[in-house]
Amino acid sequence: MPDPPAPRKLRADVQRNRDQIVSQTALLFAREGGEVPMETIAEHARVGVGTLYRHFPDRPALTLAVAEHLYGQIADVLQEAADREPDPWQALTLMIRTWVQRRLAVRKPLDRWLLEAQQGSAPLTELHHRIVDVLGSTVAAAQASGAMRPDVTFQDVIRLVGLLALADQGAGILVEIMIDGLRAR
Repeated sequence: MPDPPAPRKLRADVQRNRDQIVSQTALLFAREGGEVPMETIAEHARVGVGTLYRHFPDRPALTLAVAEHLYGQIADVLQEAADREPDPWQALTLMIRTWVQRRLAVRKPLDRWLLEAQQGSAPLTELHHRIVDVLGSTVAAAQASGAMRPDVTFQDVIRLVGLLALADQGAGILVEIMIDGLRAR
């Protein structure tokens, strides 16, 4: 059976419109929740409602694109931290601080919408694997160096980041307490 055809590359102006819709939707969802009217999204993205619907025929399609955008940013940030910082413990702490900061920008209103959008999404599954791979290898390296407690898994780190992202205030000190708790004694 032949491979499916590669997706066509969008014209630059069409891609700009799509990117603008996704980024503005992410901001609106984070600020106001997932019930923002499509007309409001189009207005904030500075496109017509018809353009919005040509790119995203319904709210689930738009929400999935936003989820892919946000998870892609997280995967990129984690990879950048791993690439930039040679010390695994420093890379891990940079990852945690940056990841929590990104998650705080999303906040609780968007989390439910993102969870619903993830169901059966191949791109999100791939992004999840990227996140798990880079975080898992960094945790393993930090533990092998003796800087991180050996009894903590990368899944524990993911759960802790998720919990910290729910904190509306004081997340900065909570991140530092978490990092201190992860440090080997």
